[in-house]
Amino acid sequence: SREVAGWCVEDGALEEAVGTLERGRALALHTEMATVDVLSTLSRLGRADLAEEWRGWRDSARRRSEAGHRPDGTA
Repeated sequence: SREVAGWCVEDGALEEAVGTLERGRALALHTEMATVDVLSTLSRLGRADLAEEWRGWRDSARRRSEAGHRPDGTA
């Protein structure tokens, strides 16, 4: 969604850029809520390596979201 929002900004379509980012954020939130058991499932399957990778991705995404990162990757 950041890439598409960037295109919108380049075209001067700021409302569309914001909408694109909001939809991306909503999708990420939905994915997080829908996959709450991913960590326990991976651990139960003996894939601690994948569980750790998932945890790292999730935590990184949360930090970036909380920091208010914009489509161009800046805070």
